[in-house]
Amino acid sequence: MVGDCVECPFHGWRWGPDGTNRYIPYQPDRPSRALRLRVFPVREQYGCVFAWHQPDGEEPQWELPDLFHKFRQFDTDPDAYYRPYPEFSSRAEHEAVHPQIVAENGPDSAHFHYVHGATVTPVCLNWEAVDEEWRFLTGWPDVHSDDPNKMALYIHSHFSGLGFAISAFEGSSNHRLIFACTPVEDGYSDMFYSIWWPRLPGDTSEVPPDEGASRSSGSSWERCGRTWTSGAIRNTSSSLRCPRSTRNPIWPCASGRRNSTRRPPQTRSRPRETGPRRDRGSGTHRNRHAGVSGRGRRTQRGLAVLAEEARREAVPNIGRLLPAGRDAGVTIVHCLIQRRPDGLGGNQNAKIFAIGSGVDIAPGSPGASLLPELGPAPTDVVLRRSHGIGPMGGTDLDATLRNLGVSTIVAVGVSVRIAITNLVMDAVNPAYRVVVPQDAVAGIPADYATAIIDNTLSLLATVTTTDDLIELWRQS
Repeated sequence: MVGDCVECPFHGWRWGPDGTNRYIPYQPDRPSRALRLRVFPVREQYGCVFAWHQPDGEEPQWELPDLFHKFRQFDTDPDAYYRPYPEFSSRAEHEAVHPQIVAENGPDSAHFHYVHGATVTPVCLNWEAVDEEWRFLTGWPDVHSDDPNKMALYIHSHFSGLGFAISAFEGSSNHRLIFACTPVEDGYSDMFYSIWWPRLPGDTSEVPPDEGASRSSGSSWERCGRTWTSGAIRNTSSSLRCPRSTRNPIWPCASGRRNSTRRPPQTRSRPRETGPRRDRGSGTHRNRHAGVSGRGRRTQRGLAVLAEEARREAVPNIGRLLPAGRDAGVTIVHCLIQRRPDGLGGNQNAKIFAIGSGVDIAPGSPGASLLPELGPAPTDVVLRRSHGIGPMGGTDLDATLRNLGVSTIVAVGVSVRIAITNLVMDAVNPAYRVVVPQDAVAGIPADYATAIIDNTLSLLATVTTTDDLIELWRQS
């Protein structure tokens, strides 16, 4: 941190709280106002930092519960507790668990005997759903009493969203804790556990005099984690794979830690994560943006269905994107395919090339030309190829983009099934960043194209929409 900015440890660029670029070391008086990082809503409470994550970038749908004041039946002073980090906090990274372990752990009374070696089996005394929360009251029977309803310990647990719980202990122990499980990729989560332990009478230190309590308390949840990951219950939880990008919004926690070197999970999000769209500086920051359109030609026979699907949504949206990109200083590159009438020099080594063999895409023919509504404009670049299944390997596209200083590609056109996917992979391999407006590409069958976007392209590119991309360009 430098003032209120985050400084990149690699090149020293600084970014403000609103995500804008505030400082570049080699041009200190000219930060790039067009650059913006994605900003996550952050809350800090009692030594912990929480960040709101929602896959579509929506604002928080509820406020983070207060760790102490949400349990109004307990009048307590947060200063009467030791700090949670690092003495009373644990973190386990990249564990093969589903985030719903948090929701299952509290009301699951049976596991305490087998996992934690408890001699008393707790009982669920009450549960209710309140707005976004599940609330459970669990009781631990007093073994020294003849009254079966007398409890030695009560645990009040409130689960807020998926994978986050706050608990208040009442009775033989009176501490507070949070248990958070944040999905980081398909099948894996990071788990966080922090405890606020009551201070000893007369002790004003933030640090407890004996760390034994913290070690013993941490071992309990670690045993839970080991049981889940050991495979002992994998037969009952194998269908609970953690999604790469859970659709449920969550408040992930970083207990007492303000910095993390761990890369955030890749998610479908707004394209501002992909970096700059235009070079407005002196030219020393070569991080430009280009829009690359796929095959924009008329088709016949078996390709008629693809043409119809493209006309339905993709082509109109491409027609909106291109002028918006030009206005924002984005270089438009049209990648077209053509073939000699005798097929000389063209591919013959796969079925895909036979499918379009009856289509006239001879050089200069309408079939090998750009759709009139798409241009080209005087500032556009047009590249043609006569072989291959993607523009990166069959044209001068890579060399052209390198010469323009481009580092981010917006891929539009057809077909998602082959050409667009090939372009994305070929661009990612040499370190381009790729953005795919999902409503400006087309493929058949349409549901299969959607599946490719959701399950493959979203792992390689930032998937966005035409409207969001146009709005971002306008802001730049």
